Amino acid sequence: MRYLLCALAAALLFPWGCATAPKKEPPEAKPPEAAKRLPPKEQEALALQTFTEILELTADVPKRQVLAQMQELYWKIIREYPDSYYAKESYWRLIIIHLEDFQPPRIQRAMELYREFLQKYPRHPVRLAIEDTMVRFFYKAKLWKELLEIVNPVVREFVRTGELKGPFFLFLYAEAKRALGELEEAEKGYRHVIGLFPSSTEAKISRRRLKGLKESSSGG
Repeated sequence: MRYLLCALAAALLFPWGCATAPKKEPPEAKPPEAAKRLPPKEQEALALQTFTEILELTADVPKRQVLAQMQELYWKIIREYPDSYYAKESYWRLIIIHLEDFQPPRIQRAMELYREFLQKYPRHPVRLAIEDTMVRFFYKAKLWKELLEIVNPVVREFVRTGELKGPFFLFLYAEAKRALGELEEAEKGYRHVIGLFPSSTEAKISRRRLKGLKESSSGG
């Protein structure tokens, strides 16, 4: 009896002594190790080899017949040789394919690739070629929203610093604003083009645009 009372007292005073031990949490799973990158020189050589394969694909057959294979190889370069020059050019080539080789053009996919490129290689010179290709396509297709996404950063930088390397993007900005009915902003753009690059083709067209805007506002 005394033993039973002692056991009961122990259980009341130290309840954890009789409780079931908590289960241990399983160890946190570690993420898989990132694949090791090849040295830059090796990436460059292998990327060039793959790029040559793509060129050979179109040597004897129309591009459309091997479009899927071309895209696969461009993606191989991007995934496996990201430090090579050809990874950057592969983004450009894929964007061209989506804009020019599909009907209707895959606008959203081209924009996704452009944004992905900017995240990975924001300062690489191939960016200029990509943006030139895209804005010319968007201007011709009258896709003003997409065009402005590309030219707006250039215009904002111009407003901030007063520096502009050429008239083209500012002119396209003014054209987009005119098409969207934002005439005051368009006029500002045209006037800056004329003031900064007076002998350019863009300035010549800008003068005509300003004349047209003036005649429209005066009812002429």
